[in-house]
Amino acid sequence: MEGLFKNKIFLFSVLLNFSLLALWIASCSETRTERALRDKDLRDKLIAEERAYEFDKESQGLQGQIDSLQKQLEEEAVSHELTQKALLQEQLATKALKEELSRFTKTGNKP
Repeated sequence: MEGLFKNKIFLFSVLLNFSLLALWIASCSETRTERALRDKDLRDKLIAEERAYEFDKESQGLQGQIDSLQKQLEEEAVSHELTQKALLQEQLATKALKEELSRFTKTGNKP
């Protein structure tokens, strides 16, 4: 009877060990899967941060170009305005000269 009891304990111990081994293997598998997912998420985050950094760097460069072009546009506008004023003065001078020429030709070449 004592041998039967020892066999039952041994059998129970073996079954318990196999059950614990199966649980341990399942836990390791689940941990590996979770670690792979965490690593994938971390990799995706790093890629997104890299892209955001590149985008920020590019946008800063473009902002610098925009500022430069706006300054150039303002300079061109000032230059254009000065040119228009000079043109207007030239037109007024030409008109005055034409009027004087017209008077001079009407009066018979007398100043």
